[in-house]
Amino acid sequence: MPKNSKRARFATELELAYIAGLFDGEGCIQLIAFTTKTGWRLDSIRATVKMCDQQAIALIVEVFGGTVSMVRRTLPHRDQYAWHLYSRRETMEFLTAIRPFLRIKGPQVDVAEQFNTTFTGHNRKGRGSKVPVEVVERRLRLIDDCKRLKRAT
Repeated sequence: MPKNSKRARFATELELAYIAGLFDGEGCIQLIAFTTKTGWRLDSIRATVKMCDQQAIALIVEVFGGTVSMVRRTLPHRDQYAWHLYSRRETMEFLTAIRPFLRIKGPQVDVAEQFNTTFTGHNRKGRGSKVPVEVVERRLRLIDDCKRLKRAT
């Protein structure tokens, strides 16, 4: 299985439903708000799925690309495969594609979509543009909302 891969093809509706089920059970949405020591904002959205079944992870990579790593575990536990999307744009494409099929993590995806809307307007110049304080505060509130939803499920 390739470690890094770009999206190779479009999924069928059945595959999207299957991947959504995997994500509902084994996936994680991370909303990240981070400031470096030098004051740069590194806010983002990530998606992860960890599981022992390499074939299921391979299907996700085949359809959505991403990065795969292996988490070695000691016996009696089996090694795990971890799939990650680090790009905010690719993560939102993934979450949007599977959203209609999610039963558990749907509300978290809705919050991620709101978080994603905070990246427009003020930072069109690219890296290094100043993020307004009210945008940072909104992102932090949305991160708290997502954490509350995770505890509720």
